[in-house]
Amino acid sequence: MAYLPTSNVEKAKKNTNMYKIQLFWNKFIQKYPEFKDVDIPQAEHFCDNEKDANETADLAFRGIKTGTCGALSSYEYYKDELPKVGDLWIVTDFNKKPVCVTRTIKVSIVKYKNITEEWARKEGEGDLSLEYWKEGHWKFFERDLAEYGQKPSLEMELVCEEFEILK
Repeated sequence: MAYLPTSNVEKAKKNTNMYKIQLFWNKFIQKYPEFKDVDIPQAEHFCDNEKDANETADLAFRGIKTGTCGALSSYEYYKDELPKVGDLWIVTDFNKKPVCVTRTIKVSIVKYKNITEEWARKEGEGDLSLEYWKEGHWKFFERDLAEYGQKPSLEMELVCEEFEILK
């Protein structure tokens, strides 16, 4: 086996992942030809760690997870566009294996302190309770916001994205 410098290994992995995503998208548009003229959407996983990313991808695939959120300040810091109704997203597992396609059906800005039990159920994680959601998401926001020197607060605004699954 030939030696590949680390940068080439990463390039090969990225190309392999892109190839898998392209194949997945090609299959998807065979089933949903109305999207044949749409560029391949963003392909990303939920969460910031392998265990949670893989679990939440499975929850989305099974239609249990129909919502996700992120800190508005993260979108602003990274200069990411906010999701819009109609956006498509290829959900992957942590290793970039495509799992399903989502279509955004609603986007809201909600303060952390105003998240409801109904939203916690849409996120589909754990026992679906608001308490579980608050505990897990607070820890996530602590890690996420620390990347750019911020801390979560009850007043922080979240971008709440509701979606449907297109399998």
